[in-house]
Amino acid sequence: MFRSPLIKTLVGLTVLLAVLVGLYFYLQVPSRETPFLKAAGKATGVLLTQGNDRVNLLQDGKVWKVMTRSGAKYPANAEKVKTLLSGLQDLQVEDEISEGRDGTPYDLGPTTAFRVGLTETGSSLMVGGDFGKQAPDFTHIYFRFPNRPAIYLARNLIRGELGETDVNSWRDKTLVDMPEAKVQSVIIEGRGFKTSLERSSDTWTLSGRKIDPAPVYQLLGALAHLKADDFVDPSSATLYGYENLHWARITAKTNDRTVELRIGAEDKQAKRYPVAAAPDTGPVWLSEIHLKPLLLKPSDFK
Repeated sequence: MFRSPLIKTLVGLTVLLAVLVGLYFYLQVPSRETPFLKAAGKATGVLLTQGNDRVNLLQDGKVWKVMTRSGAKYPANAEKVKTLLSGLQDLQVEDEISEGRDGTPYDLGPTTAFRVGLTETGSSLMVGGDFGKQAPDFTHIYFRFPNRPAIYLARNLIRGELGETDVNSWRDKTLVDMPEAKVQSVIIEGRGFKTSLERSSDTWTLSGRKIDPAPVYQLLGALAHLKADDFVDPSSATLYGYENLHWARITAKTNDRTVELRIGAEDKQAKRYPVAAAPDTGPVWLSEIHLKPLLLKPSDFK
């Protein structure tokens, strides 16, 4: 009769101990928050700020654009925007490591914190957060929620994926977004010459005359991978606007699309040329070493 209550007591203590042990181990597992998980897939705007610098990314249909301080909008690097949003979506905020307000040691000070805010069309800020430097383990990054003094460790995103608060670093440098295999014709117009190339099945002709296709394929490959070396300063953008570039022209066509590169006179001191691929993309600089191989004359083809 005395053993039964004792056994019940022991069983009860064992269960209680098991619960306490389970609770202890549960508390050892970092609590995880995913603040950007839902918003990153719906965001149509991204605001990046650091100190007095800022970058505003906006979705225009299926295309992302970056806005300059003057309000001009230029095509943004789609892969870079995708990397940013993907990293934010996967971000997991874990351990709180500091309750203090001084974020300086973590690059979370007033001028060093990298703030990211996501917005949706017709709404104000959906979610935001401040990012500091990479933690010593290179797996975590220091993070702070808006209007909270605490500093946390976060994972699944590295500092480089956030980008920079420099507008030009977000602009798309691609000049000819056209698969070379689909190009049906290329016309090159320069000072005193015009080169007209046309595809007919697997052959190429120059002004109706069949030619060796090897130089044409080299030209197409160079055009397909052509990227700007730099961007024309916004203060000079009007001077080098699309309508003002007449020194040379390269026009490439597929069955359903045309890209016309307009080229201005050489900046001889810097050995570069102003180039624009469309009225709304903004002028860029292309170095002499990258442009000259594209300006092929009829005599360059056999």
